[in-house]
Amino acid sequence: MTRIQEPRRPRPLALARRLSSMSAAEGPAAPLVVITGCDVNDSFGGLTVLEALKQGFNVLACCDTEAGAALLRQGTVGDKAGLLSIVVGDLTTNEVMERLVKKVNTLITTKAVSKLYGLVNNATVSLPGNVYWANPSTFEDTMAVNFMLPMRLTHELLPHLLRSKGRIVNVSSVAGFYPTPADGAFSASKAALESYSDTLRVEMMRWGVKVSIVQPSPNMKTPMTSRYWRDFMDSFLAAPAPRRAPYGMEWAKKMKEQGERDQDATAQEDPCAVSDTIVEALTASEPKARYLCGASTAWYWRMFLLKLFRPARNDEALDECSVVCVPSGLRHVKTKVSDDPSLLGNLFFLLCVVSCVMVFCFTSSFEMLAQVLPREFPRMALE
Repeated sequence: MTRIQEPRRPRPLALARRLSSMSAAEGPAAPLVVITGCDVNDSFGGLTVLEALKQGFNVLACCDTEAGAALLRQGTVGDKAGLLSIVVGDLTTNEVMERLVKKVNTLITTKAVSKLYGLVNNATVSLPGNVYWANPSTFEDTMAVNFMLPMRLTHELLPHLLRSKGRIVNVSSVAGFYPTPADGAFSASKAALESYSDTLRVEMMRWGVKVSIVQPSPNMKTPMTSRYWRDFMDSFLAAPAPRRAPYGMEWAKKMKEQGERDQDATAQEDPCAVSDTIVEALTASEPKARYLCGASTAWYWRMFLLKLFRPARNDEALDECSVVCVPSGLRHVKTKVSDDPSLLGNLFFLLCVVSCVMVFCFTSSFEMLAQVLPREFPRMALE
């Protein structure tokens, strides 16, 4: 059986001090943290469960399958300060969602936990496929897990989180602000989660509930990343023949082969960086609105700025990076760049980038919005 691996990188001293000063009280009266997407031990969810237990939180983990729950129980055996409970089932269904909410209510009313302090919306699916040949159900299924599930679970548990002035951590992705080809469904779902989280964070400021977004790099070494190109090929083969014809089987095979080679070379970042960041967002006295995880996230932000100010250049760069061979049905098409390539255009682009960085560093639009909200804010009976 696979066990959860210990974090392979030392925890930064500043983070260690925050955790030691804010770690949960030991024993049954410790606060509760609900974490979704915990089936795989060496993924973000499984690693976060272990870290939260070590910090003394009681954890209610959500697993899709009994096999995943068994692995999680085995992996968390050992020295830990908190207590582990598990709910098994598909949280996108009403029956399992109601069972989870009932479990939280029972733990609180029976004093098994002191309060619900944190919610980590980590459950994620990635169903790759080009928009032309991917089944529309791909988008529906992805949105159901990556957006509708965290939105609904947050809604159900918000009354408890308001009483405890707790934390909500939504695990998004850099794809939420910079989508790439073959990831339309995943990127759209994470963009929805980003917008929802920004709105929620501002609305919850007056109640003392902190909301953070964690944006992992796509180069994290996780089971979902390792099977990406296999899922890509399965999606292509499942498409109707008329939809596959313009691309051709040769194109799909070369995409998969090159993608797997690139993945072996780049997808080596430690997922413990993400679990450490999630625990930091749960325990820091002033958590950040956004946490970037992974070395490659800086590249995505640079490309995001390029998309804002030089969209045609951005599209050409993505096309060159993502297309290993030209699809058989598109051999006559030549990419045309419409952005102004002159020196003046490049200088304007540089000026725009510098301006954007200055605005990003010295202002925070959502926090400014909070200042113009009515001073006489409605009060809610929390007891």
